[in-house]
Amino acid sequence: MDELQARLGDMLLGFRSGSSALLAYCGLLNPGGIYAESLKRIPAII
Repeated sequence: MDELQARLGDMLLGFRSGSSALLAYCGLLNPGGIYAESLKRIPAII
């Protein structure tokens, strides 16, 4: 279990500076989605 936690922690640390691939996968970069208005108010991340 410790190895799994360490590997997951390492993976998540890779996203700490932002990941447009992760946001796109989750649907958060969809310009027609429910977060479209919020996306207009934040700096570009792609």
